[in-house]
Amino acid sequence: MKRLIVRRGRDDSGAVAVTVAIFVIAFVALSAIVVDVGYMYDTRRQLQAIAESAALAGCQELIATQDAGAADSVARAYANLNTDDGPVDGLTIESVDVDMTEGSVRVVVAQQAPAFFSRMFGPATNDVRAAAKARKWALAGGRYVVPWAIPTIRSIDYVEAAIVDDKGNVISSTNLGETGTFTFGGIVNAPVAPGGYDVRVRIYNSYGIPELLYDSTNVKEAPAGRVTVGGTTFTSVTLSDDYVTLGEGLPVLSVVTAAPEASVSVDVAGKKRVMTTTDDIHWSYAIQAHDVDWEADLLRVYELDVFTGGKGDGVDAYLHVARSTHPIEVITATPGVVAAGGSVAVSVELSEFYPTTAVPGQTYVLRVGSPAGLAGNYGELNFSKLVHTSDCPPDPYDPKAGNNYFDWTAYGYEGGIHLDDVIELSPGTSGINTQKALDERASRLLPGEDLIVAVPVVERYVEKTGGAYDVIVVNFAAFKILSYDKSGGVTGEFQQYIANPSSYEPDPGGDPNAIYAARLVNP
Repeated sequence: MKRLIVRRGRDDSGAVAVTVAIFVIAFVALSAIVVDVGYMYDTRRQLQAIAESAALAGCQELIATQDAGAADSVARAYANLNTDDGPVDGLTIESVDVDMTEGSVRVVVAQQAPAFFSRMFGPATNDVRAAAKARKWALAGGRYVVPWAIPTIRSIDYVEAAIVDDKGNVISSTNLGETGTFTFGGIVNAPVAPGGYDVRVRIYNSYGIPELLYDSTNVKEAPAGRVTVGGTTFTSVTLSDDYVTLGEGLPVLSVVTAAPEASVSVDVAGKKRVMTTTDDIHWSYAIQAHDVDWEADLLRVYELDVFTGGKGDGVDAYLHVARSTHPIEVITATPGVVAAGGSVAVSVELSEFYPTTAVPGQTYVLRVGSPAGLAGNYGELNFSKLVHTSDCPPDPYDPKAGNNYFDWTAYGYEGGIHLDDVIELSPGTSGINTQKALDERASRLLPGEDLIVAVPVVERYVEKTGGAYDVIVVNFAAFKILSYDKSGGVTGEFQQYIANPSSYEPDPGGDPNAIYAARLVNP
């Protein structure tokens, strides 16, 4: 008899439980990895931003001061500003390395990132580090610059001084020698014939273009000084400063008469002013603000006619009043009264303004006027007629045809401007457009944010018909705008850095006129 065997099905409930447990553990482990690794990456990202900002700040300080200790302190200060900010709470500055030879600052920061889930499988914290290095590089170009030109004279070929008669005929001339940084001086022989003569100065740059003293009231070239040969009424006529910048103190006119006089007066721009004396021989008059009818001009030259009795017989001295960005700082011609055939000492000092030497807190006025038919600071850069140099980086931006002054002022020129680029500069007075464009730019600022624009620094390059000329870009400057109005004048301060760099080049070997910027490099 066969035996019946009944087989029961297996109970898999235990196996399913094990499988579920394995999946749960794997899910938890994966979640731990996702959460903890994500947190670590976020911490790493913030640490990298902190390291980069600290390195850039330290390098910029190194550029400005050439002080390794100051650069170290600034880099640490910037990093410490972030120690209590979110995931980087408890940040540690592991090292700050300042390399004076290379001109670089390297910063390493670290933080112990907590392990929320992965601590079940490993340590409770994870080491997170970030390193950044910023190096001193020379700026070769800029972006988003405004279409205003800051004229300067830096590539000087020679400086010519001449004595001319009232018809402009040259009596004698000489090339002035270099006496210092952007200062020149020399002796010009005085004429033999008695009378009054003008001293003319022309500064030629390396492109062969002369910088002339153009009075903003007319197109005629203005004299740099006045010399009287064989004076019989006055033995001396001097100004304490015959070349002043608007906003500075005005000078004192002093004269010495050959004999005691009952009265001495001076005509300033058609206004008679009585001079004072203590001994009837030495006379003086302090030029007053109401004597100079100042407008938005680049340079205004005032004739000073000194006389005894009723009326004078001609110019005895010139007072030059210039805007802060005029490229010439001082021109002197002494003495004002000289013997026949004597010598006249002429000295010229160019403006100290340059982005690398701008005095912090000193205000400057941009976009000021020039004589009709000439392009001065009112001259506008037409970026649609920009010619790039062959060795500059390619520029993918293609500007619209025409002069888009409003857009370029309100938003900045989108293309790259490079050193040695040539730009057409033509006369213009777009004062109202300047105000509207800057209103638009200011409306986009955050509360407390400064209105800073990047401005090209140029030299004259090619003269053209109609008073226009091309300029060549020689540098850049960052300008913090303090005020502006519908006349087009813009007042502000130059900063020690350049905004919106577009291209760099290696250190040009200590060029004193180069502008340097801190640039992140491979740490």
